[in-house]
Amino acid sequence: FLADGSMVDGSGSLVSPFVQAGMALAEGELSQPVETDYGYHILLGQSADNEDTRAVYPNYVMNRRIDQWMAEAKVETTAAYDALDPKAFYDNMLALAEQWQAEKEAEAAAQASASPAASEAPAESEQPAASPSASPAA
Repeated sequence: FLADGSMVDGSGSLVSPFVQAGMALAEGELSQPVETDYGYHILLGQSADNEDTRAVYPNYVMNRRIDQWMAEAKVETTAAYDALDPKAFYDNMLALAEQWQAEKEAEAAAQASASPAASEAPAESEQPAASPSASPAA
């Protein structure tokens, strides 16, 4: 975790006694019991430079940058934006989707009726089986 108590993966923050005890530990050092509102904890100091932290660090850095960009972003709207009606847009999109689905179903039904059905397949030939021809005795 970082000095502010947040986890390297950005998943939240820890209570102060936990952070203070963890930050005071050297690599490989075991803490005395640490009391927090959540109970007692014994911490082991570990290097943050390992495969796991290296794997999550790029996401952590990107998330921090995104948070910063979002905090600094200035949202400007125009009259055209203010005139948008999200419900009307949604209703229109829903109607188009329903129309598209109906067209697809109609196409499928038309293709099914244009194809010969299995019941209309011609019956097998019912010619009598050829009887063995009698050959003249020699």
